[in-house]
Amino acid sequence: MHLSSNSLCLLLFNLKRKKEKELTDLEKEKELKQAEKFWPGEERKRENGLRYKIIMLPQKYRLTKNKEFESVFKKGKGYKEQFLSLKLTDNDFDFSRFAFIVSNKISKKSTVRHKIKRRIREIIRLRINKIKNRKDVILIAQIGITDRGYREIEEVVDKLLKKAKLFKR
Repeated sequence: MHLSSNSLCLLLFNLKRKKEKELTDLEKEKELKQAEKFWPGEERKRENGLRYKIIMLPQKYRLTKNKEFESVFKKGKGYKEQFLSLKLTDNDFDFSRFAFIVSNKISKKSTVRHKIKRRIREIIRLRINKIKNRKDVILIAQIGITDRGYREIEEVVDKLLKKAKLFKR
């Protein structure tokens, strides 16, 4: 079963209403499984009984400034795999930082571009402890990524990280 964002909002609203009626443990577990199907592989924290908060890639692991982007593009080494490119350079921190670029060429709709960014960001977040430190990495989406599912993008990101030798041994 695939839930749309409206269905998820409705689901969360209904869960809040049912809270007043004292849900049984089985009903809570069933609702949790439905929410898990919406975003495969993502962890959630329970808040206020039945609300869920999506855990994001922490700010310290993100490239944000123009100078940082320019540095990676000028000095960085590039890798390409199907519908994703990766630019990589060293940094002076004890952790790696990431940026994600999805241009208007991919889709004119911002919702589609943001969905792709969220997927890639989540894939990186789940692997952050397995990735070498002291690197600045930019992942650039290429045409054709809009037709791909979460699992396909996940496989390509893994291939790119292996090709760039970013995984810890």
